[in-house]
Amino acid sequence: MKVSRKLSALAALLALAVSLETGTAAVHAAGTTDKAAVSASSKSAAYAKTVYNKATALLKKKDGLAYAKSYMTKHIKSVTKYQATLLVLKLENAVNASLVSATDKLLADRNQTILNGIYEQGDSISKVLGETKDVQLRKLLTDLRDSGYKLHAIEGMIYPIIDYDAFKVYQPYVNPDIKAYINLMAEESAKPSVGDAALLISWSEVIDRGLAQEAFIKAHPKSNRAQLVKMMYNGSLTYLYYGMPNTPLFDHDTQALDPAARKAYDDALAKHDVGKSEFLQKLESWSDILRVNDDKLTKQVEKRRESSAPGKSSQG
Repeated sequence: MKVSRKLSALAALLALAVSLETGTAAVHAAGTTDKAAVSASSKSAAYAKTVYNKATALLKKKDGLAYAKSYMTKHIKSVTKYQATLLVLKLENAVNASLVSATDKLLADRNQTILNGIYEQGDSISKVLGETKDVQLRKLLTDLRDSGYKLHAIEGMIYPIIDYDAFKVYQPYVNPDIKAYINLMAEESAKPSVGDAALLISWSEVIDRGLAQEAFIKAHPKSNRAQLVKMMYNGSLTYLYYGMPNTPLFDHDTQALDPAARKAYDDALAKHDVGKSEFLQKLESWSDILRVNDDKLTKQVEKRRESSAPGKSSQG
């Protein structure tokens, strides 16, 4: 009996010893894993910082925007979402800052002469490159494309504008507000709202863009690009009150409202919940005063739009 108890006690001690040894090994292994994870995380953070700093430095250079953009595109997955967001904003700033220089180069007479013979509105730069063998123009166009520009014809001249579709490659890596901002700007760059002192989109599209801009402002009031979108929003409202010089809201001779605008107003107000949108509430109020005045530009209508539009205008 005593022997049995001694054996049981010995077995228990052996089990405890094995348990303690196993536990110590597990703790040691866990500690090793944690250290490895911390080390890997530190290396990742250090590399992200290196990429961010190099991309930032490249974007500050006067020339070499195309290389900076290429570097960003290749390495953006290696930085944090916050860093990626800042880099995309810096890239947009750099592309904007270089736009005047890019425009001056493209507007050179020889370039415009060649482009006018081959470019059609909506053509990609890559398509245009396939239509010319002029070495100088090809070099310029390649640099413009790789720097984030596209072509757009305005009043018979061909200009570079920012190609926001080229920014969509960064959307998986940036904060939600900038992802949404890129979509707004891509739509605008694909089909600009105005040009040649005229509306280039329908009245319905003006309303749709105004609603999208309003939604952005509501969802991202503290976004770095909120103020810019507010300017776009105010532009959409102004178009609804005034139109543009070459696309007036009211006929210059009869002072009658454009029938297409009336249809767009009615369709939008019937389609959407007006109570949820300040933009639609403004549109409804504007539509009502117009209807009371038989859709004519009367003194009452003129007074209303001057007090309602974001800024007074001589348009329409």
